[in-house]
Amino acid sequence: MMLKRLLCLMLLLALSLSKGLTLPLFRMIFILGLLHLSLKSIRFSTDLLSFLAPLALVEPFAKQLATPSNFSIESIYPKKIKHWLILGIYLGSMMFSLTFRNDIESEQSQQLHKVLTALQSEKAKLGNVLNSYALSVYLIHEGYPVYIDSRAELYGDKFLKDYFDTINLSKGPRTLQEKIEKYHVTWTAFETNLAINSLLEFTPGWSKLYSDRYVTIFLVNDRDINTDVKKKLDQIKISLPKENPEDEEQRRLF
Repeated sequence: MMLKRLLCLMLLLALSLSKGLTLPLFRMIFILGLLHLSLKSIRFSTDLLSFLAPLALVEPFAKQLATPSNFSIESIYPKKIKHWLILGIYLGSMMFSLTFRNDIESEQSQQLHKVLTALQSEKAKLGNVLNSYALSVYLIHEGYPVYIDSRAELYGDKFLKDYFDTINLSKGPRTLQEKIEKYHVTWTAFETNLAINSLLEFTPGWSKLYSDRYVTIFLVNDRDINTDVKKKLDQIKISLPKENPEDEEQRRLF
């Protein structure tokens, strides 16, 4: 996503610097505002930039580049039968290839789906979760209430800073305990490589419910999870294919 934003920005700068293009004051403020939103937020502002920026740029740039700015949808239609044929072959091959692809959903996504589906029957027992920012989308998709999700702009800088200080243990273990008590947290879901899991492992009153190379889940000891569910989680963990040593090393680095 960040790469897409930087590419759009560099292309716009390259065009302006190479052609000496200028914008009226209002349009310039509008474009700079879109750039600010795109760089500040990780949600849909990049799409907003790529959609709205051309509408603001086309008229002044067309005049300065001596290119007519009027556009007709008919101008993009294929004009010859062979063009329609090529387009049909392309779309048909895309549909055919997508039908037989099994790598559209990542292994991580598939594994998390299995784990969260297995826990569905125990959702009421689990209680309040303290979850990873990145894993929130999976929890929401499976119908679990979350502590935080990827809509960062809705939480405010203070809340986000406090959250990341807590899970990164920037201010020590006490902040985690305070958050658990304040929000009555009874289970956690974090990426396995995060340090917060190591702290929870040695925290009295907490036990590891599930762990694989993608996600680790801790649960307070006073919550009793059904034995069949625990067996199902064990089977899910065993069914996860062994990781390629090179992939494992790369995952640890990131």
